[in-house]
Amino acid sequence: AVPRTRDAERADEAEEVVAKEIVRELLAQMGVEADVVAVDNPSTMPLDDEDPPTIFIDVLGHDLGMLIGRRGDHLSQLQYLVNLIANRRLDSWTRVVIDVEGYRTRREESLVGLAERIGRQVARSRRPIVLEPMPPNERRIVHLALKDDPDVETYSEGEGDDRHLVISPRV
Repeated sequence: AVPRTRDAERADEAEEVVAKEIVRELLAQMGVEADVVAVDNPSTMPLDDEDPPTIFIDVLGHDLGMLIGRRGDHLSQLQYLVNLIANRRLDSWTRVVIDVEGYRTRREESLVGLAERIGRQVARSRRPIVLEPMPPNERRIVHLALKDDPDVETYSEGEGDDRHLVISPRV
């Protein structure tokens, strides 16, 4: 890794401040009281060199389930809005990942566990298993969780909201 300069670190902090302010503004407009904090990457999936600069924001408070929505739909839409606004205000393209009360982190852990369990099942039975449709970020977690498994491979099929993952035996 390349050592960070003080200017780069200050730019990162400025971008975090802008991202947190956008989230606070949106929550205030929705009448939601919550704390907004910048956090280090909470994911077990490390960012790679292909990933854009990324800011991680966690929203903390009580009864924030409506911010998450069914299967994280509202959270994804909130994140989309924040990214649109942030990238109009910032000089360089930056990705903002928003979590609410650790929902994404818990969901990631659950998906990794599911991937490993299904991977073992496919390796034993030698039969592919089709998972339920899921959004791209969740399919990516399953792909990454099993990418080094010598017994199984993963691929996506379908279109749009029906796009799903298949875990099959490696040939």
